[in-house]
Amino acid sequence: MAKKFKFSLEKVLSIRVKEEEKAIIDYKRAEDELRSLIQEKFELEKLINEYKMKRFESLLLEKQKIIYLNSLSEKKNIKSQEIDKQKLKVVEKKEILKRKNIEKKSLEKLKEIKLDGYMAERERKDSQMNDEFALNIYNMKSLKGGETK
Repeated sequence: MAKKFKFSLEKVLSIRVKEEEKAIIDYKRAEDELRSLIQEKFELEKLINEYKMKRFESLLLEKQKIIYLNSLSEKKNIKSQEIDKQKLKVVEKKEILKRKNIEKKSLEKLKEIKLDGYMAERERKDSQMNDEFALNIYNMKSLKGGETK
């Protein structure tokens, strides 16, 4: 009986698949973190605009408002820097994901090529075996026919 197709790099392929899955998770986490930072910055901007509109009767409260607004503006600037760093991280994770995907697809393509070659060889052997059976049957019939005549 013909043996079953066995891809010699199957373990490597399964490792590549796992690495790609991990890269996808890392990329999605980086994107989620970026969205979170952008949302936090948006909330800070909203709070700043809210406090800018407020007017206080007391000079002391106005000074506190200015100090608070400066603090919020500083936090917003820090968030902007964090967003820039996170954008770089997202780009890096995306590049890693692309590389892992290419590595996996390369092995999958190699497996497909090997499988096609295996199937062609198996088909050739099956055809050769069928030809031999047919030739043997023909020879047996011609021998039988030759003996009876």
